[in-house]
Amino acid sequence: MKIANEVKIGLLGVIAVAIFMLGFNYLKGKGMLSSARTVTAKYDDVSGLTSANRITLNGYEVGSVSDIYLEGGTIEEGITVEMSIDKEIKIPKNSSASIVADGLLGTKAIQLTLGNSNEYLDGDGTIQGQIQDGMIDKVGDQIDPIMKQLKETLSSLNESVASINNILTPTTQQNIKNSVASLTSTLDQFEGFAKTLNNQKSNVDQVMNNMTNISSDLTGFSKNLNKNNGVITRTLSNLETTSQNFSKIQLEQTVAKLNTTIGSLQSTLNKVNNGKGSMALLMNDAQLYNNIKNTSATLNNLLYDLSARPHRYVNLSLFGGKKKKASPPLKAPNGD
Repeated sequence: MKIANEVKIGLLGVIAVAIFMLGFNYLKGKGMLSSARTVTAKYDDVSGLTSANRITLNGYEVGSVSDIYLEGGTIEEGITVEMSIDKEIKIPKNSSASIVADGLLGTKAIQLTLGNSNEYLDGDGTIQGQIQDGMIDKVGDQIDPIMKQLKETLSSLNESVASINNILTPTTQQNIKNSVASLTSTLDQFEGFAKTLNNQKSNVDQVMNNMTNISSDLTGFSKNLNKNNGVITRTLSNLETTSQNFSKIQLEQTVAKLNTTIGSLQSTLNKVNNGKGSMALLMNDAQLYNNIKNTSATLNNLLYDLSARPHRYVNLSLFGGKKKKASPPLKAPNGD
């Protein structure tokens, strides 16, 4: 049987329309031959959600968005989102559908959260719609204050740099250079000192060893001293006793000698008082005192006259001479 060309063209047209509808529904998330239920949720803001965006449950894709439209044709009644979800998924009536970010490019998706109710949707139904900030949105919310603080910091840094430029005059810069040069010189000197110290390391080690030996000797001496502490204590006690005894003996001898001297002096004074001896006669006999005084005066005058007229007492004449008239001797000045 020969099929007319018109019939062929008609069949091709029907097949093309059917393929177009199947593809369109597939892109919208509807499979004409799939077993899926339609679940709706209302939102005040869909945040860029579009048809064919996927629906996930614990990260597993269970459906897609089939349609988005205004309820009653006005925005006041909210936005209705139809979701095509696998019928095998049991959805409690208190479940929710949250719009979340899906990927880094800003694509949205619906995350299905199952409730704890014992009543499940029987076929199609409506669940609560929510909007949840995704990771990118949260990062963006956190970045915004950081960027604001960063701008303020950069502004403060610019002001600080400007202030530093005003402070760093040529004179100040030269002073800083001089300070750096001085610091470099100091570091060089310190490095030289370190090298010298390193060269003298053997001597330093020897000195440290000597100090260690001295410390060991002192430790040993301290131990011996501590060990002989009793002997030293007894020796010092005996020395103190001996010193006390010696001081006592010398004091007794001195007192005895002093007593003897005082006794002798007392005896002498008694003799003087009793008129015994020359000293007593000299002190108690007035006539003896006067005789001694007169004799002393006469002797004094004689010596003075001898000094003034020596020729009176020494007469040397070879041919004999006339005897001079005798005259009394001269009295000494202040003489009696």
